[in-house]
Amino acid sequence: MHLPTSQQSRINEIDAIRAIALFGILMMNIMSFAGSYIDISEDTSIYSGVWNERALWFINSFVTSSFFTMFSFLFGLSFYLFISRAEQKVDNPNKLFVRRLAVLLIIGVLHGVFIWYGDILTLYAITGFWLILFVRVKPIVNLIVPIVIFSAGTLLVLGLAVLMRGFEVEEDNAGLFNFNLTEIMHNGNYMDLVGANGVLFMWGLAGIVVMMPIVLAMFLLGLYVGQRNLHNTFKLHIKKILVFGIIALAIGIPIKLYTGHALTYSTDFVSDTMSGLSYTIGGPLVALGYLSIFIVVLHYIPALVRFLQPAGQMALTNYLMQSIFMVAFFKVTNLYDQMDAVYFVPFSLAFFIVQVLLSHVWMKYFKFGPFEWIWRMLTYMQFVPLRRQNER
Repeated sequence: MHLPTSQQSRINEIDAIRAIALFGILMMNIMSFAGSYIDISEDTSIYSGVWNERALWFINSFVTSSFFTMFSFLFGLSFYLFISRAEQKVDNPNKLFVRRLAVLLIIGVLHGVFIWYGDILTLYAITGFWLILFVRVKPIVNLIVPIVIFSAGTLLVLGLAVLMRGFEVEEDNAGLFNFNLTEIMHNGNYMDLVGANGVLFMWGLAGIVVMMPIVLAMFLLGLYVGQRNLHNTFKLHIKKILVFGIIALAIGIPIKLYTGHALTYSTDFVSDTMSGLSYTIGGPLVALGYLSIFIVVLHYIPALVRFLQPAGQMALTNYLMQSIFMVAFFKVTNLYDQMDAVYFVPFSLAFFIVQVLLSHVWMKYFKFGPFEWIWRMLTYMQFVPLRRQNER
């Protein structure tokens, strides 16, 4: 019998950082959960006013593109851990991982169509298939390839900005879709929402082509850390990790401050193009900087690890529950396109704390989150016990 990873073999610090990344993803996604600020089908000015604009600028500068890339890094590291453990249990670990990705892809599509169109699991699943090509290569390759990807993407954005200078491009999404998401959220039924989700989700799939190289690069950095066994020896390199984190933030934050302004105020087409630096270099650098600082903080505050770990251990469930709750909340309360942006961060924080507390209660009685449990059983094609049997 080939059972999944045991509780004793988990690395609690990784789970804790995964929980932090989950909170960051929520802070970014709430701009879409709560209204049409980043909805490609509509144009809105409801977030006018200096404090709303500052709130959006804060999210765009310090959150957007930094936490899903951090989550991508953790995905790559988790891939290494999964393959390493699977090699000791099965003859063909790659086949097991492909099945794991196939299940994740199905979950992502169902999430994107029936809950919320901004699903990221589909991107992770499709990009994840490429990881199999890199798991046997030397670690240095998995370090060089991301550097090449980030450099090429950054040069491409800069080149496009230069070429577009002087051009005037009118952006008008009016009439692009035959529905109004705000109207659906206020007056439509669930099937209206599913129909809109389906259209927006399929439209968003085109963005996978653009985002896949960046996500793959972060996957490979996580794989590199796993190959070098740095995740098990980080306590020996705390000072180096801190220095690296400070350097990454010193370079990345100024870039993100610029792109945050561009994303928030969108002054012209060149500025819009330059905002792409948030994804090609700014976001990844800040993600690595945050990651390094979090490792140091968690090292010196182990109580924080214990507080966050359960939420990170059931990250898939918590990610899906964020979508389920937020979509339901803003539809039932009719607060979609009504909540001021200044409330986005505190509202996200309050909900995340509730998720952490609920995760503690759930993990006290069960070995896995509910969606993790389903994911594991479909991956291993066998029943996996869910309830704890007098475990500590």
